[in-house]
Amino acid sequence: MINVKLEYAPEAIETGSPEFFKATLYYKDTNEIALHADTDIVISKDGKELYKESSEYSKPYVRTPNGIVLSSYKFPDSGQYVISVKVLGLNFMPVKPKQVSFATNVTYSNDKYLIQIAN
Repeated sequence: MINVKLEYAPEAIETGSPEFFKATLYYKDTNEIALHADTDIVISKDGKELYKESSEYSKPYVRTPNGIVLSSYKFPDSGQYVISVKVLGLNFMPVKPKQVSFATNVTYSNDKYLIQIAN
């Protein structure tokens, strides 16, 4: 059905600065971008939800016409986080929700946070 590619920049951020994310959604069988996707990005730590993209807009999801979701988040401290990308609809139709989660390690070094996201 859908694959999710998660990219981020920069790999090292100043403490208190945001990390930027780009999630690209594409169909597994054709590698074509999944247009008109209803999505959400959720960041959690120790099972507690810290950030939800759709909450920024007071909506149940974020619609992306081009299959690309852009987001940012300021990590409050070092530790193990999970970044989840949820797909709730495609081409204006609801689908069985799919979630892809990425283990994320944030470490503190020289007044910066170093970000590592597993594929």
